Amino acid sequence: MSGQDSRLRLVLFGITVLLGGMLFPFRSSLSVLNFQLVLIPLSLLYLLTVLYYFYSKPLFGKLPDWLTKSDFSNSVLFWTLTTFSLAGILMLAYENRIFGQFGYSIGYLNLGVLFFFILLSASVLRFLNRGKYLPYALIVSIIAIHISSILNFPLHPERSDMLLLIQAASQRLIAGVNPYVNYEIFNPVMLTYLPGLWLSYLPAAFLNFDIRVINMVLLAVAAVCFIRSAEDSQRTRYSIYATVFFLNPWLTFRHDIYLPVFIFQMMLVFNMYLKNRITASMIAFAWVLASYQFSWIIFPLYLFLLKKKYGMRTAVKAFLVAGTGFILLVLPFVIWSPSGFYEGVFGSWKTVFQVETFNFSYWITRVLPVQYLKLFQILCMLGFYLIAFPKLINNRRFFMLSTFITLLFMMTGQLIWHYFFLMPPVYMLYYIRMLSAEN
Repeated sequence: MSGQDSRLRLVLFGITVLLGGMLFPFRSSLSVLNFQLVLIPLSLLYLLTVLYYFYSKPLFGKLPDWLTKSDFSNSVLFWTLTTFSLAGILMLAYENRIFGQFGYSIGYLNLGVLFFFILLSASVLRFLNRGKYLPYALIVSIIAIHISSILNFPLHPERSDMLLLIQAASQRLIAGVNPYVNYEIFNPVMLTYLPGLWLSYLPAAFLNFDIRVINMVLLAVAAVCFIRSAEDSQRTRYSIYATVFFLNPWLTFRHDIYLPVFIFQMMLVFNMYLKNRITASMIAFAWVLASYQFSWIIFPLYLFLLKKKYGMRTAVKAFLVAGTGFILLVLPFVIWSPSGFYEGVFGSWKTVFQVETFNFSYWITRVLPVQYLKLFQILCMLGFYLIAFPKLINNRRFFMLSTFITLLFMMTGQLIWHYFFLMPPVYMLYYIRMLSAEN
């Protein structure tokens, strides 16, 4: 991969991450139709950027040697980390301003000290052993920014009920009572999450510490996993991409969501796979399958990849391992309360239709009733698999196709939140990892 190609992909990746997680503060001033019309060109721009990321070619050939030396890569990483850390801190200031009524309170002096600490840490690591440890400045930034959110921004039900709902479910389980019931967080709400997701936060409820500490630790460990998956000579380059993703200001803004669990889980699966630890990767995949439905759509692609690379016997064994793990995590709660589990995880979404960002769903429902949207979505998935399986010839294709099917699934859904678009970049990160490895 030439320097020019790498730089172009980095820019495209940055646009994808920032555009995908974008909020639309002007939405409330527009009618539903006008808002969806505004989304059309933005949706097309987003999708074209993703496509160009995978199919881009070098524009001007190979860069001069001095631009590809480690010193230059260290400089790019340092300034990328500085820029995105500053963006995250500015996002903290924005949250402080708009959510003050929820008890958010952080002083500008504290934000200045936070930025100085991150900058100082990165500077020290940049010049320590010729920048060998600079990639780990990303971990320092992740922890520092998340600690600031945890200490200064309380979880408030009027902003988001996700982690509060998970916390309440965990407390009920500790008390020995069925967690799949109705809760009163801010509004009445059922537990809509699969067991693997909310069980991931059980230590926080059991030891009585802020549930977001789990998010912080999982993001930091996921970043280490990705960085450590690279050869020493490539570690700085991968860390630049990882910095864009993990210090994405939208991820900082949504410190109140469960997505860090999914990010960590998928990176754990992929790292085990790249080390040829297939059984371990499938045990991890069982955890993902029992946590989040978005993992279900890439599971067939993963099994087909294993069949292609290792043969049918390995793919069948992998299916059995993942399926057994999924059953062990999910079945006890189904038996405990069949109706509560079904109504919470599946039934509560039957008539919901809420699209807050890029989508095809709104326009599809101009033709099809909402109750047929799920059937349309399933048919789209089946059609995609028929087209994708013959093209799934290597690891790189797997990550590319995983990105595409995730976007197709999201954008044809009944419920589309902006933070859903933080998932495709996980596969895009590993695509660039495989692109360098295969070249």
